[in-house]
Amino acid sequence: MTSPNPWLTSPSHSALISIGTHSLYLSASGPLHRPGIPSILIEAGHANCSNSWPAVVRLLAKFIRVYTYDRAGYGRSERAPSDIPRTAEQIATELDLLLKAASVPGPFVLVGHSYGGILIREFLALRPFDIKGLVFVDAVMEHDLDYEWPNKELASLGKGLDSYEARGLKQNSKLSPEEWEIFVAGEKTSLFEETSQREMTGFSSSVTSLKAKNQITNKVLGARRLYIIKADHVRDYRRILEKGIEAGNGTEEEREKMKVFCEGIEKVWMRNTRALIGLCEVGWWRWKGVGCGHQVQIEMPEVVVEGVEWVLGPLWWEVKNANQVAEG
Repeated sequence: MTSPNPWLTSPSHSALISIGTHSLYLSASGPLHRPGIPSILIEAGHANCSNSWPAVVRLLAKFIRVYTYDRAGYGRSERAPSDIPRTAEQIATELDLLLKAASVPGPFVLVGHSYGGILIREFLALRPFDIKGLVFVDAVMEHDLDYEWPNKELASLGKGLDSYEARGLKQNSKLSPEEWEIFVAGEKTSLFEETSQREMTGFSSSVTSLKAKNQITNKVLGARRLYIIKADHVRDYRRILEKGIEAGNGTEEEREKMKVFCEGIEKVWMRNTRALIGLCEVGWWRWKGVGCGHQVQIEMPEVVVEGVEWVLGPLWWEVKNANQVAEG
């Protein structure tokens, strides 16, 4: 007799799983997997992992099965061998291997935050028939990475600051105190920094590859649903600038460069993000602007749930009612 697969049946299950070259951390939460009913698959942004998603998982897993994972080198996952590039295509391939190793079938609603927006589009290209819909959470577009980001100026202005407090993230977090500590600690490891740099090295080839797929021109989602959440990302930069000036950080030149960046980038990000609408047919998308910073999943997890709810449509009420009856 075959024993049940805990990745499909256990209310909560987490483990490292080998994909051949290294092992990745996968976590499952929520009700029993039901054939044909989509599960939610979350892809974190650059320099981020599942440690920032507990508040979203907590809300979703009451009604539907949710999967989070850590990319190689982040969180609880192992470092990828140095000869394996950290491109978006490679990362999507590793996620595919992970799900197959755990025998987790589709369909999926993909949720991608920041750079995770590019990653879920690569996963969509890899498994187009397994995807029910997409939720973009302040997602990065391929053209965003063509822009010169003021990383040097940001580091200078933020010197000595608690960036979480300066941005208001700590004050507005919906994570529990324990979850917050795990999130912060995870961003302070040497492997985290190394992995962040390796992913950045792969940005250029990742962008070239995604552009070549012409997903927007080809409307690859068709009549499947798309939900776009746009946060006030530039607010994070403005707050670092303000707090940095108060602390006497940065040269006048660095301050001015950051001001110019903040004034110009907002329109660029908005224009690029709106292009995502072209992934689907007319009428199959929704847009929601929110007033929080870039880390929407930490500050406003309920908005991510709203996005999932809309993408699932009538199926959301089916799974929600079914699980409320089961609990009753």
